[in-house]
Amino acid sequence: MDPSTGISCWAPMDIKVQHDKEVKEVLTDGVVRYSNQLPTHELLAKSKGLPESAASWEPIQNLWQFKAQILPLEDKKATTTSPK
Repeated sequence: MDPSTGISCWAPMDIKVQHDKEVKEVLTDGVVRYSNQLPTHELLAKSKGLPESAASWEPIQNLWQFKAQILPLEDKKATTTSPK
């Protein structure tokens, strides 16, 4: 069975954002609090061709098309938080 069967390249129904720059790497994640807004889970994303100092915080739901770049961060978090 093909593991990619059923994987969509379309944005989820409620997402309207698509990035014009390609994300090279997700550096870290965190909860970001802006004044007068609820806290949001965001990722620090480094774009291809830009220095690490130009990385920007992006809401996780806006990076739907960069799942391959998010997986290494999730794997790293899973191994560092696992009990020994």
